Parts: sequence; C-alpha cells; structure tokens
Amino acid sequence: MLGGGRLAAFLVVVLCAAWVFSLPASAAAAALVLTASVAVFLTLVALHRRARVREQRARALAELNRRGIARVRRDWGALPQPNEEVPPNPYAADLDVAGTEASLYRLVDVVSGATGRPKLIHWLLDAPPSTDELLERRPAITELASAVDLRDDLALLARKASNASPRELELFLTWAESAQSPPALLWAARIIPLVTIVTAVLAFFRKLPWTAPGLSIIAGLLILARYRATLATNISLAFSRATALRAQNEMLHRLANEQFESPMLQREQRRAIKGEVALHYLERAMSLLEGQGSLVHAIVAPILLWDIHALAWLDRWRSRHGRTLRDCLDALGTIEALVALATLAHDNPRWSFPNLDDAARCLTATSLAHPLLPEPTRVANDVTLGPPGTLLLVTGSNMSGKSTLLRSIGLNVVLAQAGAPVCADSLTMPLVELRTSIRLADSLERGVSLFMAELERLKEIVDAARTSARARPLLYLLDEILHGTNTAERLIAARTVLGYLVQAGAIGAVTTHDLTLAADGALATASRPVHFTEQVASADNGHEAPGMTFDYRLRPGLATSTNALKLLALVGLAPPGESVRPLAPSRAPDDSARP
Repeated sequence: MLGGGRLAAFLVVVLCAAWVFSLPASAAAAALVLTASVAVFLTLVALHRRARVREQRARALAELNRRGIARVRRDWGALPQPNEEVPPNPYAADLDVAGTEASLYRLVDVVSGATGRPKLIHWLLDAPPSTDELLERRPAITELASAVDLRDDLALLARKASNASPRELELFLTWAESAQSPPALLWAARIIPLVTIVTAVLAFFRKLPWTAPGLSIIAGLLILARYRATLATNISLAFSRATALRAQNEMLHRLANEQFESPMLQREQRRAIKGEVALHYLERAMSLLEGQGSLVHAIVAPILLWDIHALAWLDRWRSRHGRTLRDCLDALGTIEALVALATLAHDNPRWSFPNLDDAARCLTATSLAHPLLPEPTRVANDVTLGPPGTLLLVTGSNMSGKSTLLRSIGLNVVLAQAGAPVCADSLTMPLVELRTSIRLADSLERGVSLFMAELERLKEIVDAARTSARARPLLYLLDEILHGTNTAERLIAARTVLGYLVQAGAIGAVTTHDLTLAADGALATASRPVHFTEQVASADNGHEAPGMTFDYRLRPGLATSTNALKLLALVGLAPPGESVRPLAPSRAPDDSARP
C-alpha cells in the first residue's frame, strides 16, 4: 500500500514540476504544490523504509519461532546445519554434545558465531567451574527464561553474525591490542599534504613552478608505496572485522537498556556495555574508510595521504579502546550462553535444576531421560551411580535401550555442569570428571584397529581415574567394551579394566551382553546389576508369528532373555523353521540410534 502511495506521490511531483516550468516564475501556487508533493513523497519513502524494516523483522521472527518449534519437537531436519568447531574432548561425539547431526549444541544454538558460540561450547565441553559459580548462573537463567522479548531480540541479532568465526574475531582483537604506527609516519602525512596545497596555490599565482607541488605529490606517493602493505593489511583487517561486529554492537545497545535483577546478569551487563562505546567509535572510524577503491579515493588519497590518516584514526581508537574490547565481548558471550540455556529452560518447563552437592558420593536421579528425544517418545528411569568403588552393570537384549541410558546419564551430567536444568524430575550429584567409551572407530591414517582404538580410550580413562591430583570424582560410561576380540579374552580384559576403575574409586556404568562379566571376584561385590528386556507377543493372538516390543524400563538384576536370533529372523536371515513378526512401534530409539 505504501509502495503504491509512494509511486502516486512521485507522479504528482513530476506533474507539479512540469506545471511549474510551464508557468511564469511568479506562479507561487505551482511552486507551493510542488514543495508539498515533494514533502509527501519523502515522507512516504521514510514510512515505506520503516515498514520494510518491520516486515523483515516479522519474517525473521517467524523463522526464529519455526526453529523454536523444531527444537521443542526435536525435528533436527528443520534446524540449520551445525557449523561449530569442536575442540578435542573425551565425550563430545560419544554423547552427541556437539559435532553431530542431532546434538545438545544444536538444541541450544541461538548464539552468534564469534562471541556466543565459543563460550557455549566451553561450558558444554570443558571442565566445570566451582559449584558456587554454577549456582550463580541459575537465577540468571531463570530470569532470562521469562524475558522472551529480550531473548528473541538477541537471537535475531545472533542470526546476523551466525557465520562469523572465533578465529577471525581473535585476529581482530590481536590487531586491536597491538602496537600502533610510528608517529613519524603520521607527521609526514600531515606535513606533505600541507606543502602540496600551499605550493599548488603559489604555483597557481605563478609564485612557484608547478614542479613544486608535483614533487610534493611524488614524495607522498613514495611514502604510500613504502608503507602500502602495512596500510592495506591494517585497513582491510579493521574494516572487514569491524563490519562483522555490527551485530554485537546492536546486541550491546539492546542490553544497555535492560534492567536485571540477577547479580550475575548485572555484573556481566556492566562489563559488556563498555564495549558499546568502543564499537560506536569504531563504526565512526569505519565510515571514513568506506570510499576505499572509489574514483574519489584514487584522486584524493595521493594528495592528502588519506590512508595514512585513516590508519591514524584507527590507531587512536586502538589506544583508547583496543585493550578493553576483549573483556567486553567476553561478557557479551557469557550473556549469550546464558540466553541459550534460558531458551532451553523455557522450551522444557518440566525439567528441573540439579542439586549440586560437593559432599555427595553418588549420582542419584529420578525419572531421568534422554534430553535429545521428543517428550512423547522418551522414557524416564531412576538411576543411581556410586558410591565410589561400585559400578552399575547394565545388561539386556539388543535394541532394548542400554546405550541410550548411558547417553541419557552423560548428557544430563553435561547440562548440570553447565548450570542448566536437566531432563529429570530430580538429580543430585557432585561435580565430576566425565569420561566415555561409547562410539569408537578404527583409524586408517594412524593404522589403528577398532580394538586398539578402544584400548587407547580405556587406558586414558583408567589413567585419569588413578591420577592422585584429580580434584573431582571420575564418572565413566562404557558401552560394550572390548567387543573387537574373542569372547574369552574380552572377558578377562574387561574384568581387568573394570577392576582398575573400581580400585581407583571411580563411579560409573558399563553395558554388556556378557552376563558373567561380574559373576565372581571383586566385581561381583562392586557391581549392581540392572537390565532392560523385550516383550514378545505370542503367535496365538491372531498374528502369523511372534513379535517384539520394548518398553525401555530399567529393572533390577541381570537380563533373563536374548533376542539376537529373533533379530536375525527380522531381517530375513532366520534359521530354518524360525520366523518373527516385525518389531512393533517403540517409544524410544534403540541402543544404536542417534537421536
């Protein structure tokens, strides 16, 4: 509608202009109508621009809400592809924390690429801070969970900078904190253009030959040639990186107008908004560089040594603000990470905050479930790991839920140690050092077999458990360990590894198909057996053949059934005389499924 009105107003302007130029100069009425129509046209242009901005924001907000719905439904195909950089970590891939198609990071990815992403990855993958610091995050997350408008605004701005690289930001911050250009260069840039202008004026009045300003210009060109690489590198680095920080500048401006109650948010807000002034002045300096490569720049730069003055403006910015920006952007990243966890809390209101107790000797959870599965399909179980010197021995048939249980435990530990709510009715635990051996592969480049790769991982876990300087209990999650060798040697080796972990006082869970793994010796005393099972529908209920279903409920004791032959029949490889009805729909993924 505004577009049509703007076009109509423009046509009126053209007609009025024709009217004015066709009448005598004293035709005041025509001039008045022309002025009014121009004013109307410019007003409609401004209104149309504002409407376009509102429309773009509405479209972006609708897309943001669609992604929010996809996160709640765990519809991974509707979410943007992950592009986070995952540092080496002992559990990231095993637990689908980051770096996989369906991951915990993708579930909370509402952060910018340069500032929020590395902070959030650090919270999810690195060793946790003190319990006091984690507890300080809790009221901040709770406050932000209810601040829907603020979270939406920050998430929209984060989308603008989603592809920015932390490495690029580090290059910019290193430049901002580096030494500045030599003063002699700036003085030369001040004196030579002045000499050029003065000699050109004198030459115009024939007081000097034109060779005088020409020589001055040549001197300036020689200086530009001498420092060409330095000027180009500094200006291009500052211009490209500062442009990428415009979204962060808008975030800081948005945060400056907020009133927070949480002490952590207040502190991080004070740290962050100092960067608003720095980025504002940087934006002004960048406006002086936007003519780079234009015809005007090509004419003016050799005469006024414009690039040297531009570098001097950037140097003044570096001296005033360069060393403060890193701390400001770090605080912004902290707020973004808190917003991401607050979004998780808002989207999952039935989750609860864990009880972090440094004196606890066990991890105890009620109704603990896998956080990456949609609520209608995930199945919750009560789980206890510990005290030190004991292990949870999980047995069960194929596809019954053993691996999913390990990942449920591990992912909720990661959430708890990031300060976030967990997918459980309650969770009490000390802070732990988390280690896993779940998803392994051989390495052709290193010439390492699957069995050797698993041995190396288990050696790392045992060494970590036996480290005397370890300040926190070690929690291990081991899935079907040492399955790359024969049964007899696997039992001996697995018992040896688990014996080391028990003696070291670690706590954890191990899944196995070997029901005799902890049948005797010290492991018999240390292990607490639990199991999953399948339900088999008999053939006399109207079906042609028996079928299997799974309820994914954890039960005490060792497993009492197996299903390998039934699964063999399921894929059409049944032994002679055996048949089975296809699996009935299940409520949760099987052991090997990646949610």
